Amino acid sequence: MATQTVDVCKVINESTSTRFVVKLVVITFLLVVADGYDISAIGFAAPGMVRAFSITDMSVVGPMIAASLFGILIGAPVFGVVGDKFGRKAAIVSSCLLFGIFTWITAWATSVQQVSILRFLAGVGIGGLLPNVIALMTELTPARYRAATIVLSFTGVALGGALPGVVAAALVPAQGWPIIFH
Repeated sequence: MATQTVDVCKVINESTSTRFVVKLVVITFLLVVADGYDISAIGFAAPGMVRAFSITDMSVVGPMIAASLFGILIGAPVFGVVGDKFGRKAAIVSSCLLFGIFTWITAWATSVQQVSILRFLAGVGIGGLLPNVIALMTELTPARYRAATIVLSFTGVALGGALPGVVAAALVPAQGWPIIFH
């Protein structure tokens, strides 16, 4: 009994169906929008947090805002390894759950320290999404569409980053800063 070898890269690159690629771009775009939202949400919530937590020492605000960025620094390589070892889907779902849960819990934080810890943990998840989306798009799209699909997916970061501003302008005056994280 002879075994047949399949060149997966060749199959993907010669694929004529764009339906899968379109679905992949739409799904990853929406995930990256959520990621972009989460990255910038703290900047729009911080003024309300300063008032709610009666912060007088403004030097604590910078580290609170930067906490998620430090999490991203750790999450990207950690979830890159997770994606390599357990698959991109597992890494993407895990990172989305991580940043989603800790972002949601941030709405109930009552101190700068709590927000900093929660934003750091959310940042680990935020950092895990982007490298795995790039790898997934690279692995599953034909070479002729690859650059365009990655660029289209990543335009979601800018859209997502702008959305907390809209939420803050529309809802924060009536409902307070926690609404940004709900």
